Amino acid sequence: MVNKTAVLLVGGIVLVAVVVMGGVAALVLTGGGDGGGAGSTGGGGGSTATAADATPLPSPGPETPNATVTPTTPTATATATPTATPVPTPTATPKPDPSDFNETNIETLIADEINDRRERQGLDRLSHNGSTVAELNEMARAHSTSMARRGNLTHVINGTTSADRYRQNDLYQVCKWKRPGEDGFASPDNNGIEVSENGFEMIGRTAAGRETEVVNDTRFIGTDEDAADAVVDQWFNTTYPRYPERLTFVNASRVGVGVEVTQYGEVYATANLC
Repeated sequence: MVNKTAVLLVGGIVLVAVVVMGGVAALVLTGGGDGGGAGSTGGGGGSTATAADATPLPSPGPETPNATVTPTTPTATATATPTATPVPTPTATPKPDPSDFNETNIETLIADEINDRRERQGLDRLSHNGSTVAELNEMARAHSTSMARRGNLTHVINGTTSADRYRQNDLYQVCKWKRPGEDGFASPDNNGIEVSENGFEMIGRTAAGRETEVVNDTRFIGTDEDAADAVVDQWFNTTYPRYPERLTFVNASRVGVGVEVTQYGEVYATANLC
């Protein structure tokens, strides 16, 4: 009985050792007891326990370490940045100042525009040169300056009419002409189509360097040409006084023009026939 206990003890130790080493073993212990019918040897009847051979289990191979998954960083594809096309900054066009306008140039342009329209109607051009015209120009300029100071259009200033100004400047007799088909003469106070103390005179106003109304239209007056065209357009589209008829007198031979441009952008113009 002692021997059987010893065998069991040895088997347990072996089993513990196998587990510690990471292996798995099977230990089969077979014990013999008293058998009824078992033979005796030499008159002694004690039975002997036999330990069965242990069948070793295959040892596990070395563990394969788990593969470490390395995250793959996608390679960024460079996207071409479109080059912005520079947009030119518009340059503001400076508005003309009234001081940029040339009064003498506007006077000449007005006379030229009157003559262009006369030519289109088959009439002779009016002279804008010579000593008499120089006197007409001075008379016209003085009247335009007076209107500018008053701030309104008028033929009569302080009771003085256009015919009076012709007389004061010794132009009344010089500037008479024979009316076509009649015995009488056209004069500054009786031009033959209307009895008026202002029969040889045209007056007008427009703007300088800004928009203004011209013959039911809005125009920007930015140049001397614009100013001259605006004045003459108004004259040829006026029904009373009868400026279109005055500007197309058949026997008229000269025209004087005077212009005044104010610092506030007002253009005053006067034309006197002879």
